[in-house]
Amino acid sequence: MASGTFQRERVAHVPSPWWGVLMLLGLTAAVATAIIGGFYLWLATAPAEVRMPEVTGINVRAAEQILARHGLIGQVVARKYDEQVPAETVLAASPAAGKTVRQGRAVELVLSDGPPTVTMPDVRETDLGQATQAISAVDLHVARIKRRYDDAVPLGWVMAQAPEPGARVPRRGSVELVVSAGLRPRAQAPETPGAPGAATEHLGEARYAAVQVALPEGGEPAMVRIEVEDRRGVNVVYNARHDPGSTVTEVVTGYGDATARVYVDDNLIEEKRF
Repeated sequence: MASGTFQRERVAHVPSPWWGVLMLLGLTAAVATAIIGGFYLWLATAPAEVRMPEVTGINVRAAEQILARHGLIGQVVARKYDEQVPAETVLAASPAAGKTVRQGRAVELVLSDGPPTVTMPDVRETDLGQATQAISAVDLHVARIKRRYDDAVPLGWVMAQAPEPGARVPRRGSVELVVSAGLRPRAQAPETPGAPGAATEHLGEARYAAVQVALPEGGEPAMVRIEVEDRRGVNVVYNARHDPGSTVTEVVTGYGDATARVYVDDNLIEEKRF
């Protein structure tokens, strides 16, 4: 080193170890502040919470109105047949009733399509026995038979039916038939000179009897058939399938000395003269 010259030694600057810690803490605080601020902003703008109402067991239109009043949206996601629940009734909802949900949420609804349906066959212009078999074959049953005199339709033939042919009917549903009672009874007319034996057919005064049969509980559905034997011959006046435990009551008509016979699954269980 030259004489009289002073040279200052350079000392390397070493950063303080706390500087990095402070920077990290500051960054962490900033992120935390942003998260907390965002959370409170979300709380301030988020939809309100409501308790999910009960909508099962009611018509879908009424259910949608109830959900709308709670700020919810009904959305039909599935349908299925149900023997007991009428069509368009809510079978299930998700979320379930009582749960806390936010307004604006879609609620999934499962609806009933009612009982499975079958096509009503055309049984007009067939005899009552064939008509009953065709109706039973599609899992329907004859619940009521009306009888009407008709000079054109043979005795015991079906004249009209309800429901109409081709209609979709709930399975195991009821059918009503109008069956011909044959020729209308006519009063005995005096013979006209020159035309002996011109009197019309005379059946006599009509008689009526109430026939009742109670099916036992348990077992399978049974066919109940009622026949009337009178001056017209033997005619089936009732033939329908009934469930166990049901009671069948029918008023039958006869001309002259008549006999009503009741059969259950082709077994004679009662014979009544009237």
